[in-house]
Amino acid sequence: MQVQSEIVDSVEKLKLLAPAGYAMALHVNFTTPTFLFQTYPKDWIDLYSQRGYLMADPTVHWAFSNTGRIRWSALVDTDPSGVLAESAAHGMRHGFTLATDRGGSQSLGSFTRGDRDFTDA
Repeated sequence: MQVQSEIVDSVEKLKLLAPAGYAMALHVNFTTPTFLFQTYPKDWIDLYSQRGYLMADPTVHWAFSNTGRIRWSALVDTDPSGVLAESAAHGMRHGFTLATDRGGSQSLGSFTRGDRDFTDA
């Protein structure tokens, strides 16, 4: 129980860093994460699902092909479906994606703000 409580506390702190929302898929096996955390606006989550944006999302494509981090602004040219522009229209104007691979256990997350870009720190 202690570990679960610590995880919940840590995830809650992310709301301060990414006030427009975030999504984290931890320990992804094929396309299914062991843990999935999402705080994006419900209308965005619904639209994303309805339009099948997962298959066109440049942040997801980047995360499954790379490790490290990247600002969404660097992915605009790889977004012919307009997922990033649509996310901006839902208040998620600035974001970055983080991807890790620890011994075959892949995790990824995207974090957003509406007010300004994230700093490198």
